[in-house]
Amino acid sequence: MPFKSEYIMHTQIGSKLNLLLVFAVLFFGLQSTFGQEKTEVVPEKENITIEKLVAKKIAFNQSENVLNRYTVQLYSGNYEEAQKQLEKFGNLFPDYKAVIKFQTPNYKVWIPNFRNKLEAETLFEAAKPEFPNILIFRIK
Repeated sequence: MPFKSEYIMHTQIGSKLNLLLVFAVLFFGLQSTFGQEKTEVVPEKENITIEKLVAKKIAFNQSENVLNRYTVQLYSGNYEEAQKQLEKFGNLFPDYKAVIKFQTPNYKVWIPNFRNKLEAETLFEAAKPEFPNILIFRIK
């Protein structure tokens, strides 16, 4: 069994090492945390590229071929009546773009690209009195 003085000295050294270890962990932990605050300036050339990508994304979102959007269908039937319904809709709701699509054997008048169902339902409620066969669906 070691002497009492050796035991006391050993525990004092051990506690100093523990204290040193705690300070080292805190120091390096804080160093890495505050080291993340460095900011970089984006070079002008990369900035232009980012602006082009954002413009392409906006154009893509506004394009007619975007999936998972809601569509309002005003009419389904023969071509002549589809033309009449398209013209009638254009006169009543000039802010919306309606198109005629052909799906065998019918021509359909669609107002595509509503981002969410609420937008589609707003038009649905407004157009329901004039277009009794109106419906909302989602192309996936």
